[in-house]
Amino acid sequence: MFRWVAAAVLVLGLVGFQITDAMNEQEELEFLIDRVLKELTEDKKSEVDIAATKRISGGLSGPLKANDEIQGYVDQVKYMAEAAVGRSFEKFEAKLYRYQIVAGINYFVKVDTGDGKFVHVRLYKSLQGEVELNSIQDGKTETDKLEYFK
Repeated sequence: MFRWVAAAVLVLGLVGFQITDAMNEQEELEFLIDRVLKELTEDKKSEVDIAATKRISGGLSGPLKANDEIQGYVDQVKYMAEAAVGRSFEKFEAKLYRYQIVAGINYFVKVDTGDGKFVHVRLYKSLQGEVELNSIQDGKTETDKLEYFK
């Protein structure tokens, strides 16, 4: 963060940002830092929001809306999920997911199976890109929280 502030201070100084001569050096520095922080927080709000959703290795992300990539992973394991619960699914549509960075990535996905029924699947994507079904929780609803499970 200090590097961002220092870089912003330098840039503002180089483009002719001036402060009245009446301020002493400390006031000038405080004013400049406040101005830079305000600019950073306003201009970089979306980047800060994105960074807030990221977690360090081992931590579980917040819930995210499923995208085409996650749907592709879910499609790869549908037949294994059906075998695990002993029934076929009317549909198998990923709705939400969370992820955990390990030696690869664990994905916890809420999947709509039709007729108001849901399952939670735990997928593992290896560093080589292979996706496998680790476990499944049947009998879930749309409102059940998507949490870590083994």
